[in-house]
This record gives sequence, C-alpha cells and structure tokens, in this order.
Amino acid sequence: MNMKIIIAMLIMFWSLAVNAQKEPKIIKIRGEAQVEWDDNESKNSAYERAENKAIVSALEKAFGSIVVQGNTIYVENKITGEKVETNTSFNMIGNTIVRGEVIEILRKKFSEIEFIHVIKKKKVKIIEVRCKVTLKARKIVQEKHDLQVHTLRCGDLNCRTVEFKDEDDFMLYFMSPVGGFVTVYLDDNKQVYRLLPYQEMTDEFEKGIPVEADKEYVFFSNNDKHNYMKNEDYEEDTYQLYTEKPTEINTIYVIFSKTPLNKPVLKERLNEKLSEEFKAEGYTIPKAIESDKFASWLIRNRYITTDIQVQKIMITITK
Repeated sequence: MNMKIIIAMLIMFWSLAVNAQKEPKIIKIRGEAQVEWDDNESKNSAYERAENKAIVSALEKAFGSIVVQGNTIYVENKITGEKVETNTSFNMIGNTIVRGEVIEILRKKFSEIEFIHVIKKKKVKIIEVRCKVTLKARKIVQEKHDLQVHTLRCGDLNCRTVEFKDEDDFMLYFMSPVGGFVTVYLDDNKQVYRLLPYQEMTDEFEKGIPVEADKEYVFFSNNDKHNYMKNEDYEEDTYQLYTEKPTEINTIYVIFSKTPLNKPVLKERLNEKLSEEFKAEGYTIPKAIESDKFASWLIRNRYITTDIQVQKIMITITK
C-alpha cells in the first residue's frame, strides 16, 4: 500500500476520533427544588421558578457549579467542593450560570406544601412549591449567545410584559450579538402556531428570518421603522391575543441558530377554527402543528446539533 494513502487514512481516523471526543455526551439527570409562593405571584410564575431551580440543581450536580472570583471563573464540584479554573462556555437559566444545557425534560412533578409560621405572634400560612425533574442534558462545549428576547404589548421596550389581557396586541423584541436565523412559535397546549416567518413570505425564508448582529428587531409591528424587508410596501403580520377562558397560559418559543433550520411539517386546515365573523374582517390563523409533534421535532433538532438556542417564554392571557 502506498505510504501517502496510509498517512492520509491515519489522519482521517485521528480526525474522526478527535471529533468524537469533542461531541458532548447526553446523560439522564435528576434535580429537585422548593420555592416559596409569594402572595402576589401567580401560580404559573411560582411553578416556573421551582422548575428552573430544579433544572439548575440537576445541571450543577452533573457538571459542577460556577464560581466567579475577580476575573477568574471556576467550576466547583458539588460533592467534593474542589474548584478548578476553566474557560468553558456557559449557559444561563433564570439568573444562574450553568455549564450544561437541557435537551429533553422527561418528567416533572409539582407539589404544594403548606406551613404555619408564627410571625409577631400571628400565625401565617406559607405555601411552598416543590418540583422534581428528570431530564436529558449535555455539557456545553459551544458558546451560547447572549440573546435579548422580550414579549411586548406595543412596539416599545417599555411595553415588555408576560401578562396580557384579551385583545391585547402581541409583539416581540429580539437582539443577538451574532448574525443568524430566528423563528417564533406560539403553543396553546394543543397546537403550535408558527408566527415567524410571516405567512406571506417566500420559500427562501422557510428556514428562518435572517438577523444581523447587534441590531434591534421588533416583530409583528406594522410601524414603518419595524419593516426589515427591502420592499417598503411589505406588510408584516400583526397579532392580537384572545382567550375564551378566565385565564389562559401560552408558551412562546423563540428559536435561534447561526445556520438555517429545517422547519417541521405545518398544516393550514386549523384555520377552520376561526369564526366567520373574524374571517369576514380579514383575520387568519397561522399554519400550525400539534403540540406533541412540535416537541418531538424540537427535541430531535437539539439532539442533532449544538447550533440551536431556544428561548421559552410563558405568557398569560386574562379575559
């Protein structure tokens, strides 16, 4: 056999081995946390805080917690307490920096625990929310970008909120430190509707809307300054939120990647849910996919690539 071929094969095998070592292993982990439910806090918010804290607990046990001292970052082993200096990339959940990312939540269980505390000789009932989670996660080996994402009820950051009223306008603020592609979905717990790309966009945008680094975007606004298309006559989709329940909880998924992302299969037949009154006024419903199928699609993509970031925002709509 020719020596050049042998060397080339050795280089190829070595390269494959190095890539395999760099690929982070996906593991199953568990976490548990308990938070106090504040009197002025919604149940949804308390449950979300408990879940985030349980996820952080699981990730810290698996991959270590982050300690910042001066200009140096250390990873601390939760069992031994040993600190090791590191330059690894990190992720942030809530206000906590972690060294892992969640691929799939397998199970989560909530419970409410009541206590009676005596404060200034008065008995006060305290409720705490406990969350136990089982999930699949991996250590972060690729830098996660500091995305800024906010839900709005008007085209200004001063209108940022996660609590909407029936018939409120819905808009989204987005900014990324790097260029890439963004898509937006709304999950009403039965169907997941694709809000971005806009419905009338051509096929070239099917895999996401291109965004520039350090540029502020407000989506779902028909204000001229929020028209990011080269065609000045283009009209963006605008949305109003509706509910037939006293309170409804929906989830917004903002998905960012540096490269285009293949979309899931979407259906138009769900437009049949729209009343004739709304149809007559020109309203439409975006293409959609069943919630369980969307979850499967998102999990598959997170398994396949590390080049994807998902911002999940829970919003409430009140009648």
